[in-house]
Amino acid sequence: MSEFDKVKFEQSLQHALERIQLILDNNRTLTRPNNVKHTYADKYLLGEFLTTTLLGSLFNTIEALGVNKKDIQTLQEWATTRSVTLRFASEETCSFLRKKERKVETNLGSSFASGILGRISPRRLISEKIISKVTDFIWSFSYSWEIFFFVGNTPETKIVLFSRTATGKLTTTSEAPPRPQTVINPPLDVSMTWLFQHLDPELNIKFNINRSSKRCLTPRRNSQVSGALSFISAFSTWEKKLEQYFLTDIFPHSVRAKSVDISVIRGQASTIFLPVVPLFDADPSKDQSIPSKKQLKKKIQFIQFIKSGNTTIQINSIWRSSSVFSGTNSIDWRN
Repeated sequence: MSEFDKVKFEQSLQHALERIQLILDNNRTLTRPNNVKHTYADKYLLGEFLTTTLLGSLFNTIEALGVNKKDIQTLQEWATTRSVTLRFASEETCSFLRKKERKVETNLGSSFASGILGRISPRRLISEKIISKVTDFIWSFSYSWEIFFFVGNTPETKIVLFSRTATGKLTTTSEAPPRPQTVINPPLDVSMTWLFQHLDPELNIKFNINRSSKRCLTPRRNSQVSGALSFISAFSTWEKKLEQYFLTDIFPHSVRAKSVDISVIRGQASTIFLPVVPLFDADPSKDQSIPSKKQLKKKIQFIQFIKSGNTTIQINSIWRSSSVFSGTNSIDWRN
């Protein structure tokens, strides 16, 4: 996982806050958690809410790409007992078609011809050029790729997300082929098991931090959040490799891509607003001043006391008493 960049995070958060203010009504006051009074339990709720929103955005994307409810159910069933993998597989072929000769003219310049006794005649302008014969070699370049889910170690048992086959022509001035005759690229895989394990039988998203676990140290340092971060890190690495393949291996050889400004893709992607932001909705009618160290110490002692008792019942009561943050850790991503 890449190292945390605090400056970049602060800039992204501020930009998101400015974008949100354009969307919400004026009576909503969203702010950073460190600027509003909240309980320690709110930190857990914030982590659950953000991860649930992340899961919802991923499932919405998968659905928009054509995966239907039946396929989602199948993937969920696979994830209960086996691993689920998202794979990008690609093949390339290059074959010789024909050769073609053409003439290339190279202008050497123009000069006035000399007349009698070596005098230059302004009426006799001579242009000089060289005509060369060039042989072009025409090649057929084809590539096909497929993105699909598969279960366990059986890629033949799959649900196809996308597939495409395209053929174009490459021209060289050498008999040497510009690409290998046949290439079967190593597959790019990323595990999606964690994603589909966070759906209940009704296909609603369920994500909870197990506060009673001995491995639950803080709202950030626990098995559930660590699993989410590990998944999104692996998925981001997979996506970057996929992008690199098309931008460096495929698009430079595509006639159509050469006539298109590929940089626009990245430019437009950077303007997409991602609503997964760690913000609290402050109530302006209540005192939102940050508690003193003495007050904070009492609050931490209270929470420690709660942890030593009936964890489930008493900590749940803390969630309900929170007046700063209201959210849900179970959402229907299909609505």
